[in-house]
Amino acid sequence: MSQAEKLPPHDPSGLVLRTVEMHAGGEPLRVVPPWGGLASLATPGLSLLERRRLLLTSPELDAARRLLMHEPRGHRDMYGALLVPSELPEADVGAIFVHNQGASAMCGHAVLCLARFVLDYGLRRGAPSPAAPSGEASVTIHCPCGPVAAFASWDGRRSGTRARFHSVPAFAAATGCKISSKEHCSLLLHFFSWLF
Repeated sequence: MSQAEKLPPHDPSGLVLRTVEMHAGGEPLRVVPPWGGLASLATPGLSLLERRRLLLTSPELDAARRLLMHEPRGHRDMYGALLVPSELPEADVGAIFVHNQGASAMCGHAVLCLARFVLDYGLRRGAPSPAAPSGEASVTIHCPCGPVAAFASWDGRRSGTRARFHSVPAFAAATGCKISSKEHCSLLLHFFSWLF
């Protein structure tokens, strides 16, 4: 039996997704660009958080997430970024971060990849300077946690290998929390996050 005979029949009316594979330091990122096939996430008038909620509550969109993140196309450590419109005027692009169990509010390695992706695929609002004096160009990525400023090396035509970002502020929820045990030592804990 040939390999073609082992595969299920192709359904031309089925879902077709286009992705770009990237990585930062070996951490994978599967990018679904705005033209990648998830048009329902680009519905006009929705906020980024409404788009994220739609992804997580729609059986069809969640099936697409699982298709992208799970075996045989993905794996348990796979991460994805679905690029969508943003309601923020300063944002170049909106991003919904997905993984094998659902979606997250932020992903550092994904933002590093997206800084380069936005520049290389011409998604930045307004062209970056031909060659910035700093040797890098900035992009603003609207993440579920808020707008994140990202920077990538830029020679005027394409991004280079360096990228960095400034995330949203973190806040202290509690400091100086002490946990004691009669049999063991005491611990002093501080809790902080940007996700409250």
